[in-house]
Amino acid sequence: MLKETAVSFLGGVSVGYFLWRMSASPKRKSNESPAAGGAPAGGGAGAPFEVPAAKKRGTIDLGLLDLGASTSAGKSPASRSSALALPANAVPPSPAVSSGGRSSGGRRRRGSEPATNPYIDSLVQQSKSPAEVAELVVARLLDGDVSEEDTLSLNYVKSVLYNLQLDASMSHVPALLQGTADINDVDTDTAQYLRSNFTPVDHARKKKTVKSLKSVTKGMRFALRLQRSSTTRMITSGYDLPYQASEEEIASITKVLGGCDKWDFDVFELKKATGGRELMTLAWHLLQRFDLFNKFSLDKQKMMAWLSHVAEIYCDTPYHNQTHATDVLQTVNFMLSTAGVSEFLSEIHILAVILAAVVHDAGHDGFNNTYHKNAMTERAIFFNDQSIQENYHVSTIFTHTLQNEEVNWLSQMPSAQSKEIRRMVIAMVLGTDMTTHFTHLKEFKTAFEQSGTETTEWEPHVDILLCQLLHVADISNPAKPRGAAMEWARRVLDECFKQGDLEKEMGITISPMCNRDTTVMAQTQIGFIKFIVLPTYEQFGQLLPEVKKTCVTMLEDNLAYWQEQANAAKE
Repeated sequence: MLKETAVSFLGGVSVGYFLWRMSASPKRKSNESPAAGGAPAGGGAGAPFEVPAAKKRGTIDLGLLDLGASTSAGKSPASRSSALALPANAVPPSPAVSSGGRSSGGRRRRGSEPATNPYIDSLVQQSKSPAEVAELVVARLLDGDVSEEDTLSLNYVKSVLYNLQLDASMSHVPALLQGTADINDVDTDTAQYLRSNFTPVDHARKKKTVKSLKSVTKGMRFALRLQRSSTTRMITSGYDLPYQASEEEIASITKVLGGCDKWDFDVFELKKATGGRELMTLAWHLLQRFDLFNKFSLDKQKMMAWLSHVAEIYCDTPYHNQTHATDVLQTVNFMLSTAGVSEFLSEIHILAVILAAVVHDAGHDGFNNTYHKNAMTERAIFFNDQSIQENYHVSTIFTHTLQNEEVNWLSQMPSAQSKEIRRMVIAMVLGTDMTTHFTHLKEFKTAFEQSGTETTEWEPHVDILLCQLLHVADISNPAKPRGAAMEWARRVLDECFKQGDLEKEMGITISPMCNRDTTVMAQTQIGFIKFIVLPTYEQFGQLLPEVKKTCVTMLEDNLAYWQEQANAAKE
């Protein structure tokens, strides 16, 4: 907390001082000599932030400072606005600029419009957060001709802004989701849903409850490095099922499982073929394909019993059921097998993410964290309103596993190995709390900027990659083929409306997107895709080209479809 406060304070002091210096420095014409009243030449301590003649254009929109460079006959160049330009819903408007280009001292003439900056407006519309906007603006300023001292000042401000993006819980959230202003193409109810479910609104000035994951010991890292290979060896034949089935059933199931590496895999077909045992069937299949039974000497009888037990823990809800868990698991497999993320992971990571996908919504009762918190349910009270459902999922699973020897496949693993798997599964499942979405997206972006696409460079960031992998799979519905995407959207709203009906009956606030009288499916999908899913998949696609090629393309097609539906409804 002290570090966060100090960084914020220093950042504010630095920005404030730099802007004050820009506005307070005496202005002079570009051909005016120091003797005529200008500051000393040579870019010293008193030199104004001047734009050289060679750099001047009609208007230079540099974002942080309005460097108006146009001049009139016999008049001095336009001075710069000293206001920090942030989204209109975050701070008061910048000082108006007079017709001659000179600032009016922070006062706007009666009836005139506040000064705006097209560059900043464009960044805000790109869903950039205020911290990202400020950092890009400073970077643009640095591209200009600035003095050595001002370069040092701007670089310092840039580094502070960068650190704030990592530390502050709201600094990385898009500006459009931080205020209450209307958002293009998104209705009020959907905007409220995005703000309340995907941003840490209640914790805007508190330290993150989900801390950055710590690296394991150097010895463990070294061991994992030895296990890693350029391509993960997979078993291609000799599969069996975790239950008895007729030859006809086996043939039908095998045919469906043959497409489990494809993005258009039909999880509902698997449910039909397995008679409602889709989750344990796919999980068992993947444990065999990645040869994890042999590599970790897993007890097949205990794992079989465990998978059956986990499937029974899932509730019969419209959306958060074992079919959804199977869909998430298959999406994880696509990322591992087809998109190639397995090349960045060791075998223990692959085992952990498969298990995390299996259990990530176990016991979900069809009500979101907002409901549990507002209704002060037993779950909310037990977990102190912190990632209520996510904590419940992992707590329930490990309690059942560790207390029942018949399903405790962890008991025969080396202690260090079982603890590491448990740590990773907990971290990944807690990472599916949607209020941590922008935090994890920023952490992944930073890791990518540091490591690029080199597999060995991702070792220090493997926890971040695992969390993002499961989260990407968890929000994948709008990126699936049109029929599946529409079915999942319908199921989500069915579940939400059941919650809204109960909230209305209880007399508590109806959660966003849960009011069946005001919620429009097309609008919810547009907002979800534009602000959550598409930016996430575009970022993930920088690491995995197949994601950009297949998933992002389908996302864009589905977005266009929902926009057509929304427009048609207005006519």
